[in-house]
Amino acid sequence: MARKPALLVVDIQNDFCPGGALAVPEGDAIIPKVNRAIRM
Repeated sequence: MARKPALLVVDIQNDFCPGGALAVPEGDAIIPKVNRAIRM
């Protein structure tokens, strides 16, 4: 059986971005990196 790489993106929510209910500092900084990884 051949192995294939996988990308698992879990729990990316607007609430963790600035202004969201559970905002974390620069919580939106990861979004471009996740989008790049998805397009690979």
